[in-house]
Amino acid sequence: MSALTSSSNRIYYSFSNYWKYNNERKQKHMYAVYAFLLGLAITVGLGFTVVWYLKSHLKGILIDLCGTEQRGDFWMAFSNVILILVPVVFAMQFHPAAGENVPAVFQLNHQLKWSLVGLVASVLALGAILSLFIRREIDRAGGK
Repeated sequence: MSALTSSSNRIYYSFSNYWKYNNERKQKHMYAVYAFLLGLAITVGLGFTVVWYLKSHLKGILIDLCGTEQRGDFWMAFSNVILILVPVVFAMQFHPAAGENVPAVFQLNHQLKWSLVGLVASVLALGAILSLFIRREIDRAGGK
């Protein structure tokens, strides 16, 4: 009888350890997923904030450069999409590792660093393109 009890205890402890290990692994995986999604949410929020801030300034410039309000609205919408999606693409390049013992704040910091690089790159590209067209418009109006 003792051999049967010993065997059943070993099976119980084996399943218990498996369950504990599997549960810890799932928790670490979910932690990584939540950290990743939080970083994406903050990135999208930053993108919308920049779009909101630039909208009033950019709309007048685009209407002036494009000649009509419809064309200006199109390029405004295009700029908004670029200002939101480029940082999201940069942020999606970071994948928090489930097995690493790195605090969440450092993983989030790394992801947000890349999203800010994408945001700054898209704003600078938009500014560079607009400055080229503004110079052409000034040259054309000045008769040069």
